[in-house]
Order: sequence, then structure tokens, then C-alpha cells
Amino acid sequence: MKRFIRSLALLLAFLFLFSACTAPSDEVVDTSGSDTKAPEGSEEDTGDQKELEIYIEREDKEVKNILMIGNSFCYYYVEELCGIAKADGYELNVANLYKSGAKISEHVNSLNNDTRIATLYVTDSKRRREIAKLNTKETLEYAKSKLHGEWDVISLQGSGVFALLGDLDNTYKNTAPYAKELFDYIKENYPNASLYWHQTWSYEIGYGAEKSEAYQMNDVQHRTNMYEITKSVAHSIAEENGVKIMPTGEAWEIARRNELIGTTMCQRKAIKNGEGDYYHDGDIGGGQYLNACVWYEVLMGESCVGNTWRPTYELSEEKIAILQAAAHEAVAAVYGPGYAK
Repeated sequence: MKRFIRSLALLLAFLFLFSACTAPSDEVVDTSGSDTKAPEGSEEDTGDQKELEIYIEREDKEVKNILMIGNSFCYYYVEELCGIAKADGYELNVANLYKSGAKISEHVNSLNNDTRIATLYVTDSKRRREIAKLNTKETLEYAKSKLHGEWDVISLQGSGVFALLGDLDNTYKNTAPYAKELFDYIKENYPNASLYWHQTWSYEIGYGAEKSEAYQMNDVQHRTNMYEITKSVAHSIAEENGVKIMPTGEAWEIARRNELIGTTMCQRKAIKNGEGDYYHDGDIGGGQYLNACVWYEVLMGESCVGNTWRPTYELSEEKIAILQAAAHEAVAAVYGPGYAK
């Protein structure tokens, strides 16, 4: 019955999403005054479906302890992730090793030099707890000593600044070698963890109005370029290290095509009277909820469409339906249709 209800909800959500979507706007916002492998097919599969073999299979394993190593792009949506999981009967411990603006190289240096540069937070369905300032090695050891088990999932995430500047080679050079070093260490010492590279989202038009021209997000093309660079580097890192991708960046691009979502994803109630800061995932804008839906589908193999959990901040049922469908479409694009049931 649960699968039937989810299937019906998914159909209705996609019909709503497609009917409400419009092509991306070409309008430029004035910033001068503002800050793999497919699921097994049936006997009826045709040769045209062979391309699905690029998709990634879902691991059949229980997920309880999750570690995200990065910066603020792995911080805000974890309470939503725990809530969505709880509504479907799963209890998660989601840990964030977080330093604002951190590059992946900083976490590697912390590993090699035992320097404590970031703070560990652990969140479950009841609360978020600030643990302590820890180095990368101490954080990796935390699950066994404090959570009575191992990390089931470990994700790494880099800085968006390199992609913002629009140089693919420079972004790769400042990200991929450090990702490899840290992934290699984790594989050797924590071989049972499922590993992910977090493909984050591009900034919103209007970002960096008070910064130099190079650090301003001026138009749709700039935003698209940042997305393409982030996506390209993510797929390269995943392929070179044999890890999986967390495609939140994909979901943002899909959601942005909807006229009700548009450029609102970064809106945050507590910043600039709800305007937000043009790059963090917003609460009332829906960015946090969307990210949580993507993480839930990828890790749990369950569709977020029709999930009954609701955030405490204001987010309309209409937006929730759009965001659920966008997350589901993004996960299907990377992992194959039917991955999250």
C-alpha cells in the first residue's frame, strides 16, 4: 500500500511540476544596489535502453551514521534530512565537520597536521548538538567512540569559489588532488563506509554585489557556467576515486526552471528581511528542504515524493510538491529511474 501511495503521489507531483515549469528566464538581475549502472531491465528492454548502464546501483545496506566534511554547504539542511527520514521510520545521526568557507585542502591539512580547524555537529530527529572543535582524524574516529558504530556514509565537499571564477582547470586543480588524498585515507582506514562527493549548487544572481567584479554573480549565463564547472569536477572526482555523487546541484537547476521557485532558493527568513544571501540554501526559499530530499533519496533509496514531514518555517504545500519532484528527478538523472522507490 505504501508503494502504491508513493507511486500515485509521484505521478501527481510530476504532472504538477511539468505544468508549472517554464524555460529559464534570460532576464539579468540588477545587482548594483544589493549586496553507474541501471536497475536490471525487463525482458522487454530494447537496445535503446542500453544507455541506462551508466547509472549507479544502490547499495543494500542500513544507513544510520552519516558524516559530511565540508563548509556551510553541508550544514543547514541536516535537521530537515533527519525529519524526512523519521517520517518514514528511519532514525539518523548526521554529523557535520564544518568550517565556514573551508576548502577541501584545509580538511586534508587538518588530517596531516592534526590541527583543529573545524567544529563537529551531530544532529538527529530531536536536536542538533555542537560537539567540539576537532581535527579530521578525530572526526573520523568519532562514530566508533561515541555513536556505537561506524560511519555508514562519508561525504566530502569543496569550495564553490573556484567554480564561481569560471575556470574549470583551476577548479579541478584546487579540488581533485585533495579529494583523492582524503578519499584514499578513508578507504584504507574506514573501508566499510560508502563514499560520496557532494556536487553543490551554483550561486544565485545578485551574489557578491559588494565584492570585486570577479566575485559577482551577474547573470544567468554566469550561474550556468558555475553549475557546469561544479558538475564536471564532481563527475571527474567520482569517476577517478570510485565514489558516488550527491547531486544537489542537479536538483537546484531543475527546481529553478519552475516559475514559482525561480530565483528564490536562497531566501532565508533571518537575512535581509527574507531576501537571503544569494548562495546559502535558504529555509523559506526551499533550498534546505530540497537538499534534504536529495540526500534522503540517495542514501535511503526511498522516494521523497509524498513524504509527510514538514519544516517549522513557512513552506507552502505547492512548493513542497515542486521541490520533492525536482529532487526525485535529479536523483533519477544520476542513479536511474526506479532507484528511489
